Amino acid sequence: MYGNESFFSAVFNNIADFGSLCTDTAAAFFNAVLKRPLLFIFMCVRRFFRFLFRAFTLLFAPSDAPSGEYADDVTRAAKKSFKVLFTHPGSFPYVIAYYIKKALGRYNFGINTVIAWLVPVLVCAVVFIGITEFAEKTLVLEISADGEVIGFSESEKTYLQAKNRAKLLLSEADDSPDFPDITYSVRLADKNKLTDERTICDRLLEKTGYELVSASGVFADGKLLAVLYSESDAREVLNGVLAEKKADEENYAVSFSSDIKIEQGLYPEESISTVKEFRKLMSPDEEGNYILGIKEIKTEVISEKVPYDEVEIKSSALYSGSQRVLSEGKNGYAQVTNFVTLINGERAGTKEVSRLTVTEPVPQRVQVGTKPLDEAYSNSMGGIFLWPIVGAYGINSDYGYRWGKLHGGLDLGMGNAPGTSLGKNIIAVATGTVQVAAVHSSYGYYLILDHGNGLQTLYAHCLADSFMVSPGQTVVAGQPIARVGSTGYSTGPHLHFEVRVNGNRVNPRPYLGI
Repeated sequence: MYGNESFFSAVFNNIADFGSLCTDTAAAFFNAVLKRPLLFIFMCVRRFFRFLFRAFTLLFAPSDAPSGEYADDVTRAAKKSFKVLFTHPGSFPYVIAYYIKKALGRYNFGINTVIAWLVPVLVCAVVFIGITEFAEKTLVLEISADGEVIGFSESEKTYLQAKNRAKLLLSEADDSPDFPDITYSVRLADKNKLTDERTICDRLLEKTGYELVSASGVFADGKLLAVLYSESDAREVLNGVLAEKKADEENYAVSFSSDIKIEQGLYPEESISTVKEFRKLMSPDEEGNYILGIKEIKTEVISEKVPYDEVEIKSSALYSGSQRVLSEGKNGYAQVTNFVTLINGERAGTKEVSRLTVTEPVPQRVQVGTKPLDEAYSNSMGGIFLWPIVGAYGINSDYGYRWGKLHGGLDLGMGNAPGTSLGKNIIAVATGTVQVAAVHSSYGYYLILDHGNGLQTLYAHCLADSFMVSPGQTVVAGQPIARVGSTGYSTGPHLHFEVRVNGNRVNPRPYLGI
């Protein structure tokens, strides 16, 4: 222990102090050695740019203006205008107009002076307008078919996708489509002139020589199924197929397993199907199979077994390697609601949506021996309780008043014996039920066991995360429940042990036989 700090806290604080010392040393070095040279360099750079600005100003000064006075006026106006630009942007045009008016009233600007000022201004304006116009444009790929421009795209990929789409739409044609010769050229164009894939596809189709009509194509996962004149006719057939499969059940849904899309566009007239032909295509074959998979989602409620857990209760009353069942476990049961997905009537997946425990499982309690085979060990001091710590039999602080308030228990540990009690096993002093297993600002990690008839015992300052039991669990005398630590308000590793009768803390000594 390092005062009220742990070893790690002390090391961390030393590292932090060393870091602060290094920072202070670096700051002192900068102030003593680098500050003045850096400030000097900054002032030199500042004066250099000021000299350039004044020299540029004098190049365009009126012939009758004193050089020094004119340069000072322009520099002062520029500084104030620059400041206004960042503090009150809305007033910037009025400030500029004020200084221009003032300059015209004070100095005689001849035609040569005006031209000298206007030329760089006009050059800057032209450059600005050019940059603005260029920003609205982009490099595009101009796509031409048989010498006629059919679109603009950012890459050849758009055209290739459009060509593949056109091939798909012409897949029902009697002969292979004859696509026009395609040429590319790079040029600047407005960004809003880019042509989408579908538009390029329509223009390609127009170049093939087929008779094209506006119709609705039915696609399943990107594959063309059929083309009908009316989108409503296509949807009516599709909905009819689903209606035939739909069952009158609660929480039931039916759909196609494929991604169905109906797209309006230009299609070869010879590929148009009638409603009757499309309905026949979508009807089941002789074996009852559909051209598209039918996906059904049904609600399924089942009863599922919940297996019981096995709770091991360590006991020094049994030798190591032996155990006995104190109470048999029983399985519980839960009502589980699932969404079951069927594809063409076959189960394809299950998703659990709710689970309700109908019967809680009862854990099986098994007593496991911890008594060494070569040791006949007794932890009793002669009282009704066992001694709470295995291997540490000293009293660090007694029950009674100290520092003006009641110390309501015994601090147990090594006492005056050398060594530490840190990590030693804390055992249940008698059979009981774990009532509390929690963390407290003063007690740290602590446990409370209820032994019945208003009798309870408390075990405080336990090692963090060393609990071997949980609330509601039944323990037997001698069963390890935690390890000695120094958590909470503690001056070192020890066990703060209390006995409570009907909620009142009493002296634990008689119960321990000391």
